[in-house]
Amino acid sequence: MKKLYTHILLDQSGSMGPTQDLTIDAINEYVSGVKKGRIALTTFNSIEPAKEVVPQTKAKKFPTVTEDMIGADGMTPLYDAIGKTISDIKAMTMDRNVALVIVTDGLENASVEFKQDDIRKMLTQLQDEENWLVMYLGANQDAWEVGQRMGTRQDDTLTYSARSIGNSMAAASRKTSLYEETGDSMAMGMAFTDEERQEAVDD
Repeated sequence: MKKLYTHILLDQSGSMGPTQDLTIDAINEYVSGVKKGRIALTTFNSIEPAKEVVPQTKAKKFPTVTEDMIGADGMTPLYDAIGKTISDIKAMTMDRNVALVIVTDGLENASVEFKQDDIRKMLTQLQDEENWLVMYLGANQDAWEVGQRMGTRQDDTLTYSARSIGNSMAAASRKTSLYEETGDSMAMGMAFTDEERQEAVDD
């Protein structure tokens, strides 16, 4: 079975500022639940569309994310961030199963390089043909609708309340662990559960 590579793509536009501490705690809890493989963290905003905060690192050696490592500012170039991150992952030419976790509290409003259709084609191909697990966690929006437009599967898409990001990342951690165990992005039990969806929107 292929080894796991996990990449967290975290929105750091200005609107993320009020819940930054909660977000950092949630990211660290998520990472602590990934026992094997390698992990990387990229943040994005209109100032830095794709900033590599932590390059791919063995899960057991992944550093604790702190406030000094990330900052909230600017707008939300969601498509550019996804497109650039996918390109970076594929450039590594790793023979690994890939879990891509996209976390944002805003809608696309600043991309210049990639369009919605570009992202939909890329994500559809990666999920259908290369077995990627692509999770889209969106706050302050209908994440199902946004995710559908971008090509993410409904089972892997979660609407969350900004203050419940901890519950959301815990649900993502469960899915990542199951993916690592089975090697199948569509394994039985992989979908976000009704309970997880409710906990994700409970303030």
